[in-house]
Amino acid sequence: MGEDFLSKKNIFFNTLIFSVPAIFFLFNPSKFPADDGFFYPQIAYHVIKGDGFTFNNLYDTNGFHPLWMMVCLIAEVINWGNKQFVLYILWFFQVVFFIGGLYFLGCFLKNSVGRILSNSYLSLVFLSFGTLFLLESHLDFFVISFCLYYLAKEKINYFYLGIIFSLVFLARLDNVFILFFLGIYLLVNKISIRNILTLILGFFLLVIPYFLYNYFEFGSIVPISGRIKSHFPNMPSYLELLLWNKVFIIINTFYLFLIILKKTLFRRLKFFYGLGALAQIVYNTLFQSQIGQWYYIAQIVVFALLVSEIFNFLKFSQRRIFNVFSVCCVLLLCGVGYFKLTTSMSIANNVISSYTKLEKKDDDLVKKVTQDLNVLISKNKRVFVYDFPGKFAFYSDFEVIPADGLVANKKYFNEISNEKFSVFLKKNNIENVVL
Repeated sequence: MGEDFLSKKNIFFNTLIFSVPAIFFLFNPSKFPADDGFFYPQIAYHVIKGDGFTFNNLYDTNGFHPLWMMVCLIAEVINWGNKQFVLYILWFFQVVFFIGGLYFLGCFLKNSVGRILSNSYLSLVFLSFGTLFLLESHLDFFVISFCLYYLAKEKINYFYLGIIFSLVFLARLDNVFILFFLGIYLLVNKISIRNILTLILGFFLLVIPYFLYNYFEFGSIVPISGRIKSHFPNMPSYLELLLWNKVFIIINTFYLFLIILKKTLFRRLKFFYGLGALAQIVYNTLFQSQIGQWYYIAQIVVFALLVSEIFNFLKFSQRRIFNVFSVCCVLLLCGVGYFKLTTSMSIANNVISSYTKLEKKDDDLVKKVTQDLNVLISKNKRVFVYDFPGKFAFYSDFEVIPADGLVANKKYFNEISNEKFSVFLKKNNIENVVL
């Protein structure tokens, strides 16, 4: 696979040290994750209680990415504390996935300074900012990195590769674009018919049961959240490009041109991965609504690879200060993590934009409001919530029905669309509405 010029000891140190900024999550888990992150532990909590896959006691749902949900179920099974303690178990899993992702991606990061800056960037996005905690993002990063690592090996077991492909798909379903182009990469490498069939068998071993479950339980192989957010094949009449879409499309395109122009290790594999990541973000830009940071994991990996490639092409390397430079970067990342812990810092709301004011804030406002509502609303009562349903549900003792229906099913949309809102509330014994 081609060993890095750095010693294994330094590589291990440089991988492990960049997980340190994750420590700030432990001081107050409510301050970091996006609201969507709380959907998973809430559903897992209901499953272990015996209610089935449901966000509340009213609607079954398949509105989640299945691989991360399985991890959340494992965390809930081994949870030896109260309901909220599971967040610390999930944090541990995510840190392990992050470290594993850095390690497997490391075989593509050949320049010492480039490696440090790439790892710093990944640590900033996945740990210091904290928005991706509790979501499938760290697991997605891990399986993508492992998939690329396995493809870079000289000898490949194609049945195992098929299973790895299925894990990439089940981590995020829109990873199908990446898998499509990685499949073309294998065909370009003249994979035999026998190996193709072996790969397909390994892939469908896990994917077919998931499709069958969705189809027979919910009437479609696509989960409810995907059916709500995707407009495919109809493009909107007016397309407004989000800032991050523009940034990552430009970065991804530049990365592909760089790979074409300059020779690099695993050049063909990187090129086809870049094509898949570009196809994914173009699809999400054209046909998806309400895109969050967790949609950009494949493109985040591309940028990490790009940083390393640039320094590799420039032949800029400082091996002697490798560990010192790593420590300095980690200290800066810890500063960002502490700032996130103690203030209202939000990249979307008060760093890039000015929707909210940047100020000192010790606790999450939604959590505080939910704790107040716990006093006013009886336990197990149904509450219709317009926004922040994840935190409202997880930090409360009542059953939350989210307005957007991402963790509901077809029945919910039939009722909310065809009945008066007052009739809908009365019919389902919903006595409280939080707007």
